[in-house]
Amino acid sequence: MGRQTVLLSVVPGLLGALAAVAVLVLGGVRVMQGVLTIGDLVACQLLLAGLARPVTQLVALAGDVQAAKGW
Repeated sequence: MGRQTVLLSVVPGLLGALAAVAVLVLGGVRVMQGVLTIGDLVACQLLLAGLARPVTQLVALAGDVQAAKGW
């Protein structure tokens, strides 16, 4: 397996996890400040999850294309 294929399989999960942590930390701070409600924070998490799924699928497709081409 090539280096690019390995990176394409690892990086999306790592970025998704970092984004989820950032939303929870920053959103949690905003909730404690009274700027956001808990419902707003949950909505942001759901939007992030909804965006992450298609992006992950696209990255997986790119890895499949590279594997098929033999890169």
